[in-house]
Parts: sequence; C-alpha cells; structure tokens
Amino acid sequence: MQKLLSFIFILYSTAVLTSLVFTSRELDVEKVVPIIIEEVQEEAPIIEEEEKEIESKYLGEYKITYYCACMKCCGKTNGITASGKKVEAGVTVAAPKEFPFGTKLLINGHIYTVQDRGGAIKNKRIDIYCETHEEALKNGVDYYDVYEITE
Repeated sequence: MQKLLSFIFILYSTAVLTSLVFTSRELDVEKVVPIIIEEVQEEAPIIEEEEKEIESKYLGEYKITYYCACMKCCGKTNGITASGKKVEAGVTVAAPKEFPFGTKLLINGHIYTVQDRGGAIKNKRIDIYCETHEEALKNGVDYYDVYEITE
C-alpha cells in the first residue's frame, strides 16, 4: 500500500478522454484503474489555418549576417534594441535606417520585424538576431532575396 496525495491526471487522445483520480486515502496503487469519462465517437476536429496570400514588395538580394546580444556583437548585453524592444530570436532584425522600426521583412521564407540598427548595417545588409554568439557565428553569412510585407 502507498499513500498518495490528491492528484488528478487527464489524458486526451483522439479516441478516449481518460481521468485518473487519486485521493489522500491510502490506496493500493495496483488496484487503481482508469475511469473512462467519455468515449469520443468521432475524431477530434482538425482546425485548419486558412492560407492567406501575403502582399509584398521585392527589395532585392541582401547580405544577411547574424548577431546576438553580447558585448562583442552589440557593445552591450542588456538585449534592448534601438527601438526599445527586447530582442527576440525569430523576430528581431537590425536593418538600415531606410526601414522604419516595425517594418516586416520576408527573408528566406520567414517574416522578421525591424527592431534594431547597427553601425555596420548599411546599404543592402540585414542582421538577424540569434540567441547565442555560437549560433550567430555558425550561421555565418548568407545572401537572400528580401521582401517588405505591405499588407
């Protein structure tokens, strides 16, 4: 016999919703069996995301580099961008001043937001934020077509 504290475990699969309920009474764990609350007769509904056409303007091929929020990359370590936002991997890019903060850019199939600037970020160069310096170095330098999202 083992003494268990109050605990509820719910498991959902496309076929069965199961609930195991243990109380603070002493229970023989081997005798605790799942209680079938409800059997699902149909498959769970699949929510399909509607594909939406994105309107964009082609800007040309840009040199893409990568940076992190370290002293070596930024000269500071607080992770606050020139726009005042906190850096976020998969979102933040540093771009030339011709792009206002908040501009959405499509680069290699991913949409980023211009939130930062940089001394070396001029002409056709964009810097993509990475979580670590090692990741930024590993990504190296790429050249990609860049589109401004205009929707």
